[in-house]
Amino acid sequence: MSLSYETQMTAYKLLTEILGVKNGETVVIYSDTMSDEVVVDATAAAATLLGALPVVIKMPTPPKLYPEFPISVREAIKNADVFIEMGGGSVVQYGSTYFEMKNAKKARYTCLFTVVRDEFVKSLGRIDIGKTLALTEKLADLLNGGNKITVTSEAGTNLVANMEGRKASAAGTAKEPGSETMLIGQVGWTPMEDTINGTIVVDGGFDMQSVVIPRTPVTFKVKNGVIVEISGGPEANSLNRFLASFNHPNMYRIAHYTCGVNPGITEVTGKSILTDERKFGIFLFGFGGQGEYGVRYKAPSHHDGIVLDPDLWVDDLQLEKQGKWVHPDLVRICKEMGLPGY
Repeated sequence: MSLSYETQMTAYKLLTEILGVKNGETVVIYSDTMSDEVVVDATAAAATLLGALPVVIKMPTPPKLYPEFPISVREAIKNADVFIEMGGGSVVQYGSTYFEMKNAKKARYTCLFTVVRDEFVKSLGRIDIGKTLALTEKLADLLNGGNKITVTSEAGTNLVANMEGRKASAAGTAKEPGSETMLIGQVGWTPMEDTINGTIVVDGGFDMQSVVIPRTPVTFKVKNGVIVEISGGPEANSLNRFLASFNHPNMYRIAHYTCGVNPGITEVTGKSILTDERKFGIFLFGFGGQGEYGVRYKAPSHHDGIVLDPDLWVDDLQLEKQGKWVHPDLVRICKEMGLPGY
């Protein structure tokens, strides 16, 4: 699998439509020895084509997912005009280097952790970026129009929470100094943490350094925003041991809710949590450190779990049924994109 032409095209779309890279700017790309070099090199080449100066950092993959970076790396990142994170086995986001960059208020930033070329092309290169942004912005507006959020699924998810003024936002562009975005096709928010109660059944996958697709769905019992029980098959046992290894109570806190809305991602593959959690129509919840979400609980790590084919309600308004958007405004945009089933 080469996809060299398609990857080059996708990198150009990323730099122009999402990050607004201009002639004379410095574009710093972080990678490690687990990164997809084809994606990294294509992005550097696209920056050169635009008259920018690409600076590619390649490090040995650290033993910890969230490492402390050397001062040379931190200085390059915080002084960049654009910073693109493409680590394959290490994450800059929400660590001390990330917050130094944020405080400098200069770099336009996006996180593409674990991105691999075929997922990169599907999630950016082969979609209509403008219409995808319109869909996610409309979904965020609808979520912000009510208070009670209910998520259910035929697998057994039944989770309720209240917004109480909290706001959802869509991953979009980062074209102003100090701005940031994740890969588009996602709407994220955190209800009031202590109102989150019920059951989450993860049947799509969760991440423990790499993505685990459970053979037996994993059930999370949640009380007042805290995971109080994890049960299921062998994967649930592994997750219990993994979380216990951090010896930190905040690893069990619900960090955020997310809807996957990327029309290019139609299946969970296990290749990258970045793209799996944007699969069109899924519901995802994060647990552990909150980063920029909610009250910003700190924890040694952060992980996510995917619920397939959810129903989503805001108060008495149903937005999604069994993984398909059913609100008329969302259906209209899906039809404009020519998506199957709409």
